[in-house]
Amino acid sequence: MRSISYLLMLFSLCLTAFGAAQASQADIQKFVAAEAAAAGVPGVSYAWIEGDKTTFGHYGVTAKTDGKPVSESTAFVVGSISKSFTAVAIMQLKERGLLNLDDAVSLHLPEFDDTSAGAITIRQLLSHTSGYSTLQGNGNQTDFTIDINALERRVAALRYVGPIDAPGEGWSYSNVNYQLLSRIVEVIVDQEFGEYVESAIMKPLGMRDSRMIDWETGNDDAAGHRPWFWTKMQYDGRGAGRGSLGQGGVMSSARDMAKYLTMMMNGQDDILTAISKKEMMQAASAVSPDYGLGWFLAPDQGLVFHSGANPGFEALATMRPNAKKAFVILTNGGSGFGFGATEYLRFGATTIALDEAEETPPDFTLKGVFLFLCALPLLFLFSALRFWKKRKPISMKGRLGRFFYIWAPLILATILSYVLLILIPSSFGVDLKTATLFQPDTGLLLVISSIAVLIWAIVRGVAARKSLV
Repeated sequence: MRSISYLLMLFSLCLTAFGAAQASQADIQKFVAAEAAAAGVPGVSYAWIEGDKTTFGHYGVTAKTDGKPVSESTAFVVGSISKSFTAVAIMQLKERGLLNLDDAVSLHLPEFDDTSAGAITIRQLLSHTSGYSTLQGNGNQTDFTIDINALERRVAALRYVGPIDAPGEGWSYSNVNYQLLSRIVEVIVDQEFGEYVESAIMKPLGMRDSRMIDWETGNDDAAGHRPWFWTKMQYDGRGAGRGSLGQGGVMSSARDMAKYLTMMMNGQDDILTAISKKEMMQAASAVSPDYGLGWFLAPDQGLVFHSGANPGFEALATMRPNAKKAFVILTNGGSGFGFGATEYLRFGATTIALDEAEETPPDFTLKGVFLFLCALPLLFLFSALRFWKKRKPISMKGRLGRFFYIWAPLILATILSYVLLILIPSSFGVDLKTATLFQPDTGLLLVISSIAVLIWAIVRGVAARKSLV
C-alpha cells in the first residue's frame, strides 16, 4: 500500500541521517528488540546475508495468545514480496519460449480481445506501467474466496475494468498487474498458480518452510496482529483469497527467504539464468526508472528491494547485489497510523545491516493526525450537546434563516463525511473497507467521525427549527 516515492524517501532518510559504524549482529538484534517492543510487534524474524555467510535473528512470539518463540523457520505472510515470485515464474516461461515480455495480454488471455487492457504487454504488467491505478489494484483486497476458480473469475471481471491511463506512459503501482500475470501463468502451464510457484520455485530452492497461503495455520506459523489504537490485536485470517496469490500470497521464513535472495544475487544459472535475474533487477523502461520486473530499485544506492503487507503482517527484503549483501525482515504486526508503525523497525534494521548505520528518530506527524481523528467525534458530539443545551430564539426568518441554520450544517456534514469515508482512504490508494481491513482502529475512527458530524448537523438543524422566530 506504499508508493515507491515513500519507500525511497525512507531509505534516503536512513542513509543520510545514520552515521558510520561497524554493524554487528548484536547491533541488529538490539535495535530489533527495542523497536519491536516500541511498535507492539509480537514477533520478528530476520536473515542477514554477507557473501557466503548468513546470520539469523529473531525476537518475540508467533502469537500474543498461546504463541511459541519465533525462530528462523517460522513462516510469515510476506505480502507484496510475492510479486517477485510471480515475476520469476513469468521469466521461467520466457526462458522456455512459452511467452515474450512484449506479448500483449490478449495473446495469452483471448477473452481480452477488443478490450482496452488487451494491448497491455507482459513487460508493462511486470513493471507497473500498464495504466492501472493503485486504487484499482486494491479493489479486491477483501475478496477472500479460495475455490480453485477464484483467480479465473477475478481476471474475467477485469475485462470490464480498463486502465485509468494509457499503457506505457506512466508508472503506478497496482495489484491488478500481478493478478493478470498469475492468470497468464495458469493458462500457459495448465496448472493452478500456487501449485506452480511451489513446484517450480520453492521446491527446487529447498524452501521447506514456504508455501502459498493455504488458509490453514501450521504449527510453526506466525499469526498476524493488526493495529488497535495503542496496541496490536491478533488477526486469525490470512487476508488474501486465491485470486490474490500472485500479488501477495507467499508464506515464507527468514531461513527460506535467505535462500531465495541468495539465488537472486548469485549470478548463476539455476531456476533462472543469470541474464534473467539481472534483467529483473534493472529499470524496466524509461517510465519505470525505479522499478524493474517484480522489484523496486534505488539505483543511486545500489539497492534492489520490495516491501510487503498483508493484514497483520509486514515484511521487507533488500539486496545490494554488487556487494552480495542482503537483509530480510519479517514481522507479525501491521503498522498503525502513527502509533505502532513498523516502518522504522523494518527500514532501520535493514539500513544497519547493509549500511553500517546507527539510529534516527521516527517522524511524529502521523501520531498527531491519529490523535486528531480520536478527538474529532468527541468534538462534534460535545458541540452538538452544547448547542442543544444553550439554544435560544433565533430572529432570522424565511428561507435565508432556514438555509443558514438548518441546511448549511447538513451540507457541510455531508461533505465532511464524504472526505472521511471516501477521499481520505482513496488518497492512500484504498477504499474504506480495505483501510479497515489493514487498520481497523483507523477505519472505525473514520466511520464514528462521519456519524458524529451528521449527528451534530441534525441536532443543530432540529434545534434551529424550533428556535427560529
